[in-house]
Amino acid sequence: MTFDPTQGNLLIVANNFDTLQLLNKHLPIALPEVKFVFAARASTGMSFLDALIKEGMLPRLILLDLYLPNRADSIDFLRQLKQTGSSAQSIPVVMMSSTERIEDILEVTLLGAEAFWIKPITTEAWIKSLEGLRGYWQA
Repeated sequence: MTFDPTQGNLLIVANNFDTLQLLNKHLPIALPEVKFVFAARASTGMSFLDALIKEGMLPRLILLDLYLPNRADSIDFLRQLKQTGSSAQSIPVVMMSSTERIEDILEVTLLGAEAFWIKPITTEAWIKSLEGLRGYWQA
């Protein structure tokens, strides 16, 4: 897999090694048509976005972990994306977390996240959940 941000139409911003491994394994099965890049830190994700914007390309979706490694980094990343006038404001963001705290869901929704995704447990659930993201590429 390449880390050239101009090659992906899905940007995944997550730093949990297990999550990254599962996504790397299951995304090609669930969405073989989707090219993706990983950023392990919010700052790297923003650098990738800056590079894409300079190339006149934007990812179709950002999958953003709620803890990067802390919640504040993810919330700040989402705020920057969704601020008025941001070149990336229109990119849909799906937040993902292993917890389903209603406070988290409400906050990220109010900040502009399109969905809140609870990380699946089984292989089948990962693939089914990832297939559910297909609508972002069928526009």
